[in-house]
Amino acid sequence: MSARVWLMGPAPDVLLLSGLGLVPLLALLPLPPPAWLFPLATLFVFDPHIASTYMRLYIDADERRRSRLLAFVAPPVVVAATWAAIALVPPGILGFLLYHVQLWHTLRQSEGILRIYQRRRGSRIWLDRAALWAIPLFGTLVQWQVGSGDYLGFPRPSIVLPLPALIVAGAIAGGLTLAFLVAAVRNAGGPRTPELALILGNAFFFAAATLVVRDLGWENLVLSLYHGVQYVAIVGFYTQRRTSGRLLAWAAPHVWRYLALLVALGVLYALVFRHALPLLAAAPALLVVQWSVRIHHYVVDARIWRFKDYPKRGVWLKLKG
Repeated sequence: MSARVWLMGPAPDVLLLSGLGLVPLLALLPLPPPAWLFPLATLFVFDPHIASTYMRLYIDADERRRSRLLAFVAPPVVVAATWAAIALVPPGILGFLLYHVQLWHTLRQSEGILRIYQRRRGSRIWLDRAALWAIPLFGTLVQWQVGSGDYLGFPRPSIVLPLPALIVAGAIAGGLTLAFLVAAVRNAGGPRTPELALILGNAFFFAAATLVVRDLGWENLVLSLYHGVQYVAIVGFYTQRRTSGRLLAWAAPHVWRYLALLVALGVLYALVFRHALPLLAAAPALLVVQWSVRIHHYVVDARIWRFKDYPKRGVWLKLKG
C-alpha cells in the first residue's frame, strides 16, 4: 500500500519532504555553525522558498486570477498591520508572537503533507497528527527556558516553567511518539512507511533545533533549512503537474531549470530586500517591510493550498475523497 501513498517517490519523499537528506549536513556542522553557511543557505534555500510562494501567486496566470485579493489587496493591509504592531506592541511580546507564528507555519506545512499521505491512503488517523506535533511542542516549552535572545530583529523573552511541568510534557510527547511508532509499524496493511519517514524527520529536526542545542540562531537555521527544502520540493512537484503561463511552462518540466529560476528570483528578492532597502530605509521601516513579506507569505500559503477551496488541486495530487 505504501507504494501508492508516496507523493514523489520513496527516495525524494524521504530525502526532501522528510528532510532526512539534510541529516549528514547537520551531523558534520561544527557548533556554532560557520559564518559562510548562512549566506549559502539563504541563496539556495531560504530565499528560493519565499520565491516559490510568489512565483505561484504572481507568475501563474490562473493562480493570480483566482487569488486577486491575496495578490493585490492583502500586501498593503499586511504592511499597515505590521507597521502598527511594531509601533504599538512591546518588542518582547511581538518577538514571542512572531516566533510562534513561524513555528505554526512550519508545522502546518508538514501536517499538510501528512494529510496528503492520509488521503491517498484513504484514512485519517489522529495519532499521526498528534505525534507530528508532540516533539515540536515539547521542544518549544524547553526553548522557553532559554535566556532572552534576538529573534530576527526582535527580543524573545524567556518563560521559566516548573521542572515537573516539563517532565510531564516530555512524558506525553514521548508517549505519543512511541504509540505512533508502534501503531505505524504494526499496521494491518503493512508499515505506513511514508508517514513514519515524515514524522521521524519532523521529530529529528525539531529535537535537534530545540532540545540538543538551546540557541535561537541554531534553531532558526535548522528549522529554516528543513522547512525551506520541504517547501521547495512540494511546490515544485505540484508545479510540474499544474501550471499556467509561459515562464512556468518553460521551467517547470525541468528540475534544474526550475531550481535555477527559483534561485534567480531569490537573488532578486535578496538584492531588493536585503541589500538595496537597508541603504534606503531606516531600521524600523526595514523591519516592517521584511516582516510584512514573511507574514504575507504565511497568509498566502495558508490560503492557496487549502484543497477544500480548490478541489482541482486535490485531483492533480491524486487525492482520495
